[in-house]
Amino acid sequence: MPSPPHDRLNDSIGSIDPWLAPKTKFHTVTVRSEHSIITCLQVTQDYIIAACETPEITVYSKTGVVIRRLDGHSDGVWAMHFAHNLLATGGSGKDSDVRVWKVETGRCVAVLKGNKKTVRCVRVARDGRGKLIVVSGARDNTVRVWDLSTADSSGSSNLEPKLPSATFRGHKDTVRCLDSYENTIVSGSYDGTVRVWSLDTRSCLHVLDGHSDRVFAAIIDPQRKRCISASRDTTARIWSLETGQCLHILKGHTSIVYMVELTPDYSHIVTGSSDGTLRVWDPSGALVHTLSGHKSPVSAMQVDNDKIVSSATNMTVKLWDLQKGEFIRNLVSFPTFSSSESVWHVDFNGNVIVVAYSREGAFLDVIERVP
Repeated sequence: MPSPPHDRLNDSIGSIDPWLAPKTKFHTVTVRSEHSIITCLQVTQDYIIAACETPEITVYSKTGVVIRRLDGHSDGVWAMHFAHNLLATGGSGKDSDVRVWKVETGRCVAVLKGNKKTVRCVRVARDGRGKLIVVSGARDNTVRVWDLSTADSSGSSNLEPKLPSATFRGHKDTVRCLDSYENTIVSGSYDGTVRVWSLDTRSCLHVLDGHSDRVFAAIIDPQRKRCISASRDTTARIWSLETGQCLHILKGHTSIVYMVELTPDYSHIVTGSSDGTLRVWDPSGALVHTLSGHKSPVSAMQVDNDKIVSSATNMTVKLWDLQKGEFIRNLVSFPTFSSSESVWHVDFNGNVIVVAYSREGAFLDVIERVP
């Protein structure tokens, strides 16, 4: 699960992002994973964190060296989020627990119980009172919230399981995505709706009903008190969090819109689609740029105020100038020999971009910008 914009710092120095400079140099270190599928990837200020279809989570240095493995889940991890110096991971199959870790020590500080099926999305956040919480969405159609204020920071091996402080029911199918800001949570589901929940009243404020197919992404624009969703129905939508009204329908993609992000300064919306294009929109829903160049479905993307890094299933990773809507360079470009080869995830932080992909095994390419 990619990081929401209010968690990501911009990498610009002055008015020019160094990644976009014509003469920028970088080198790549390739790390082979011990597993066949990398399910989650996040690059933090200090670490590269990768989860896979088996229980272990691997923590790497920013140069790709394995630092430690986080052991505790009993099945694969399909949801992960690092924020506020904590990592939350969601189990799958028979293990539907959410675990919370201190990455620098490798200790599990909380085991969060309640989900009945695989966790598909998870988020570490602070509520409107500044209290640390974890929110999850699962295949049991629920959204659950846990209070982390009493988490065991000592990392004791005999952790008392924590039950949810709130459970939100109403979705009719898997909760695939979520976001939160202060005391508001939004969740998107395979039932085609987005729901807006209040931590204050522990209730559903609005059912955002308008998509005609599965919702794959839903994010909050706190500056405008809006929600933006992306769907299999080929559209993205902008909704009012105050009224539940659909304000704008973002049309133009010709296939599934799997992803949507806001720039950290909330000035642009970026969507990625299986039609192979990225589109940049202004907050009113007007199209600013169409980025064409990928020859297969867009599989992942990450944005900040100035750049977009995107991957496609045909083993390409491209760097774009978001403001100008221009292609800058290929970061990865492999010939493909089978349909099992694909790029799964991209993420960046500072002078490092990381790409997770399958090519006769699972690999991470750590692309470091040379100062």
